[in-house]
Amino acid sequence: YIEGYLVTSPTGRAAAIQLREHAQQHGTQVALSLSDPAMVQFFRDGLIEMIGTQADLIFCNRDEALGFIQT
Repeated sequence: YIEGYLVTSPTGRAAAIQLREHAQQHGTQVALSLSDPAMVQFFRDGLIEMIGTQADLIFCNRDEALGFIQT
């Protein structure tokens, strides 16, 4: 489980990306939370980077989901 708030810190984001890559290499499912509509609004690109090409589960509410898909 990767907490989306990690996106606000360069070292936190890098650690989350490394964790996701390690988990995927070892067949472990990856879940990520978008955390807050403000995280999506101001750090969307970083969240996309943290998700990479795949996440098994993304936890979010309606506002976060709509902001993430930009609709």
